[in-house]
Amino acid sequence: MQVMILSPLHRSPVWLLLVLLILNVACLAPAQPAAAPVPSAESSHSDTLRALLARQQTVLNGIEEQRKKIKAETVEAAKEAAQQQLEILEKRRQEITRDLMTVASGIDLQAYDSITSAPEQLTLQEEVGQFLTPLLSDMRELSRKPRAMEALQREKEAQRTRLDRAETAMTEIDRLLADIKAAKKDADTQLRSYLTDARKQWQGRHDEATSRFQAVQHQLEELQKSGGDFWSQLGLQLKHFVFTRGTSIALAILAFFTVLFGLRAVYFYILKYLPLRKYEALSFAARLLDVLHQGVSVVLAIIAALTVLYARSDWLLGGLAILALGALLFVAKSGLTRHMEQVRTVLNLGSVREGERVLIEGVPWRVGRINLFTQLTNPIIGGIGLRMSLDELMTMTSRPCAKDESWFPCCQGDWIMLGESALAQVMILAPDHVELRLKGEQRRWMALSDFIKAEFTTLGNGFALVTTFGIDYRHQALATQEIPQLMTEDIHAGMLRHLKPEEIQVVRVDFKEAGASSLDFLVIGSFAGSVAGDYFSLGRLLQRYAVESCQKHGWSIPFPQMVVHRAEGDVAAVAGG
Repeated sequence: MQVMILSPLHRSPVWLLLVLLILNVACLAPAQPAAAPVPSAESSHSDTLRALLARQQTVLNGIEEQRKKIKAETVEAAKEAAQQQLEILEKRRQEITRDLMTVASGIDLQAYDSITSAPEQLTLQEEVGQFLTPLLSDMRELSRKPRAMEALQREKEAQRTRLDRAETAMTEIDRLLADIKAAKKDADTQLRSYLTDARKQWQGRHDEATSRFQAVQHQLEELQKSGGDFWSQLGLQLKHFVFTRGTSIALAILAFFTVLFGLRAVYFYILKYLPLRKYEALSFAARLLDVLHQGVSVVLAIIAALTVLYARSDWLLGGLAILALGALLFVAKSGLTRHMEQVRTVLNLGSVREGERVLIEGVPWRVGRINLFTQLTNPIIGGIGLRMSLDELMTMTSRPCAKDESWFPCCQGDWIMLGESALAQVMILAPDHVELRLKGEQRRWMALSDFIKAEFTTLGNGFALVTTFGIDYRHQALATQEIPQLMTEDIHAGMLRHLKPEEIQVVRVDFKEAGASSLDFLVIGSFAGSVAGDYFSLGRLLQRYAVESCQKHGWSIPFPQMVVHRAEGDVAAVAGG
């Protein structure tokens, strides 16, 4: 029976093919068969052909004999038995004919006959099979020779087993015939005739197995001479891949990036000479043109890469590329709503828009140019700001902001008052943290989100100090006019000894109230933010120069007095005692 050298592996799973590749390495060196009385494997090519021709003639004679028997028999059962025997002999004749052609020409006739043109109408399964055939053909070709040698080796062992069994059967029949002959019994004529016919049948089976064995042996010898071992085949396949598929991949990638970056460079220079974004009325058209350009450039780049593969007739890589594109389109289809929302956002039609203000953990940020990644900046905070992906940006909502709207409560270098008494200077104001300098050069690091939530007062834009000062009641006549005016002049003059005129915004003394033991005045000082570092010392200076003004003009500063009130009954009791 003819062995198929090329099995239809395109119907098997890929993992099974890989397992067969590993297992077939051991088949490169065929196992030596056990010793048996078989024809020599060193028979010449011509001897093999002569044996096959002789066996073919024997089978033809048997076919003619069965045909005559079919015509001569009158019993239906005998005709059916002869017909079955004729069909068996016809199959043997076809096998011997193929073996003769294979040995004579060196070409597998069955593999040659299987080469046919593609059918005009294919089922979906056949289409998929043809589509995946180039993918699996290279892997199948890598293991073709080891698989063929293994199949022939199995066939050779099967024919050897048939030879052994046929010889055993003929030996047993010869022994029985010899016993009958030695007994010289005439009554055993029918048995002798049956045994003679049985030996002829087993002789035919023996001759058939012998011819098949010689044909398989010849095919094995030819296959061993046709090429190297597994590793040689692997090297040839790798070399073929590098110089064919590798070149196709490199050219396809080169075409893809050449078209992609070429179109984007042309678009860049077109916009450079036609600055559409400068005109507010054309801003939407410019964004729409950006989106269309990005999509069209990618599509044309993919078409260019596929065109290269088509021009080089590399259907394997072309099929893989189309499969990958189909998978991407299938995934994109499942998220069509999200992609449409992304397009809306890029076109500046979504919930977040360019130039507007978004709040992230309490910190305001200005939205830059919306793209796959968008830059968020704050005019007050240093650094390049935040870079946010399009998916994250789509979850936010922006709002327009006024031109004079504040972007942060303080600037880098400003002094702030933490709580009621902690003075600190902002040394570093970054997108993720704030570094403060406290008294004694102490440094404090805070996350920007924590800093914006903390309670503090900014002194960078200017600040005011208010202190209370009391004068004795004896100066009551001067308390509302003269004392506030003179004290204001004296304190202002004293503050100019320490500060520049532009650093002093307001110095004023106002009458506050008539206290329990003094006439109280408010001493108010307002200063520029540049001197906020002297916040506490400036408060002390206001008190100092208020005291000096009282000393200069002779105004008494009273001590706190405690007044004791006695009841009239207690006084009378004391007087009577």
